[in-house]
Amino acid sequence: MPPGMRWGPVASRQPNQNKTMKQNINVRSKLPLLIVLLLGLATAVRAQTTPAPAASPTPVTTTSDATMDTANHGLLGEHYYSLDYGYIHHVDGPPNVLHRYGFAANNPLQPGFDVGLKYDYLNGSAFGRSAHAQEASIPLTAYLLQGWGRPFLEGDAGWLWQHGGAGGHTDSFAYLLGTGVELQLQRRIVLTPFVDYQEAPHIGNHGWNYGAKGTFRFTREWGASLAAQIDDDHNLEYTGGLNFHF
Repeated sequence: MPPGMRWGPVASRQPNQNKTMKQNINVRSKLPLLIVLLLGLATAVRAQTTPAPAASPTPVTTTSDATMDTANHGLLGEHYYSLDYGYIHHVDGPPNVLHRYGFAANNPLQPGFDVGLKYDYLNGSAFGRSAHAQEASIPLTAYLLQGWGRPFLEGDAGWLWQHGGAGGHTDSFAYLLGTGVELQLQRRIVLTPFVDYQEAPHIGNHGWNYGAKGTFRFTREWGASLAAQIDDDHNLEYTGGLNFHF
């Protein structure tokens, strides 16, 4: 969930100092572990100068279902566009329901490294007033080509804008640090558990997200994704999306 999901500045809620201190303690205790995991994976990616021949995707000359290859059908290392919709059960104060609309694009730079573009629009209403947030970011992802899966680390940098129902406006630099792994369960089904830390420091929004994403490839060009994730405040998001590979 984008940092704008923590709706305090938009709904003009007063921050709870005890809760903020607790979040800061949780961040201090968890962030070093995530950084160690990310650095370890980055070192392994650097050491992998050439991908193993067996892990290289096999060229496919036809798009028919009968002749689709058995290479990875996830999202890492793929040229694709995606559109998704997220329904958020927001327990951290009003509004109680948020709707997220997202767009993403991904482009492989070389084996093991992807760069992309993300845009999310988030809105909700409470007490007759509506509010919304937008976030645009550039993600950089590094991953390993392994026979059992594709472990990855991701770093995003971008900007977040929030507009409150009373006409208030806030914005901030925003970033994400995350890690996870793509596991190919069947020929066309990939499951991706992940964890990430997001922060928009200028407006005091930060938190951890834990979730999993399933991807199913219909053809070489088209696929669909379903995901669920929860954050530190127990806000829960369900997401469905469509992916176009080219």
